[in-house]
Amino acid sequence: MFMEARLLSGDVPGRRRTDLTAHCFNQKGDDVMRVNVVGIFAGLAVAAFVSITPAAAQQDYRMAVINGSNVPIEVFQYSECSSYDWRADRLGATEVIRPGASKVFDMYDGIRDCCRDMKAKFGNGVARERMNVNVCQESEWTVR
Repeated sequence: MFMEARLLSGDVPGRRRTDLTAHCFNQKGDDVMRVNVVGIFAGLAVAAFVSITPAAAQQDYRMAVINGSNVPIEVFQYSECSSYDWRADRLGATEVIRPGASKVFDMYDGIRDCCRDMKAKFGNGVARERMNVNVCQESEWTVR
């Protein structure tokens, strides 16, 4: 089997102005397969675009929480906006955010909406809340 590529130009009925077609021939010279090469490349381009688009459209839910005080943050919680149900402490039992330090949290957690309510509690018992934050547009919160 061998292959030949033909570039057709001009007004050919049923074809575009310029069309690249590959023909495969058997040993007898019979044309056994024709492939519109331009169509294949167009199909591959569409397939590549479709596979890339969801990743490109994915939101970034990361938020850096910066401790702008002189007291460690011992508890950090967030929830879906207006849910009135704070989720579990994201720092756990032993971790803290020291004064001047920061920690990045991925706030996706199965919540597709970008709106979050956040709460930080310092070691001295004082708490700060920040409500209705679009975590897909904002990337840090300095807690004072």
